[in-house]
Amino acid sequence: MFYIYGLRVKGDSEYRYIGCTSEPATRLMIHNSERRAKAKYEWMQQNRGKVEMVILSEVADRYDAAVEETRTIRKYKQGGHRLLNSQRSAAPTRDVSDETKEKMSRPRNRRMSKEQRVSELQKWLEKD
Repeated sequence: MFYIYGLRVKGDSEYRYIGCTSEPATRLMIHNSERRAKAKYEWMQQNRGKVEMVILSEVADRYDAAVEETRTIRKYKQGGHRLLNSQRSAAPTRDVSDETKEKMSRPRNRRMSKEQRVSELQKWLEKD
C-alpha cells in the first residue's frame, strides 16, 4: 500500500509538502535529514517537533500512487498552499509497461530494519 501524505505544522490547515510513501511511520524522520531539498529542510528544522504528517489518500499500485501524488500536488498548489515540493510532477511522463509497473510495486531493500527505523523515529520525535 502507498500513502499520499501532506506535511504541515500541527494545528495549521496549510500543507507545506505533499509526498508518497509506503512507510509513513519512518518517512517524517527521513524528511528531517534530507538536506538537498534546502527549503523543505529549513522549514522542517524551524518547526522541529511541530510538524505532522496527514495521510490524504491510499493507493495500492506504485505507478497509480505517483499519478495520485502529482494530482494532489497540483490540487493543493492551485488551492494556494505554499508547497515546498521541488518537482512539478512525480508521475512518469510516458506510459509504463505492466512489467515495469510490477517492478515498481515491489518493496525496496532497506538499509535499516523496520524496528531500527521506528526506534530512530521515536528518538527524533522525543527531541525538542
